Amino acid sequence: PMTAAGLIDAHRSLGGLRDVGGEVVFVADLPATGTVEGPPLLVVHGFPTSSIDWAPVLDRFRAHRRVVLVDQPGYGLSHKP
Repeated sequence: PMTAAGLIDAHRSLGGLRDVGGEVVFVADLPATGTVEGPPLLVVHGFPTSSIDWAPVLDRFRAHRRVVLVDQPGYGLSHKP
């Protein structure tokens, strides 16, 4: 089984840090893994969690659409104010 650190490293490898309106946030912009059949899906985590919460269903989300994951400022892999 994957360790917590390994899971976080795997998640980090999906995206990177971006400046969004003056905040440095983690964003993963992932293409569909199959034929695109739907519009892009923006996935927003709850509080006080992060986009890693979506890891168990990410493959299903990506099967037929682009998926964008964003960590809110101060959470997950985004910079902390």
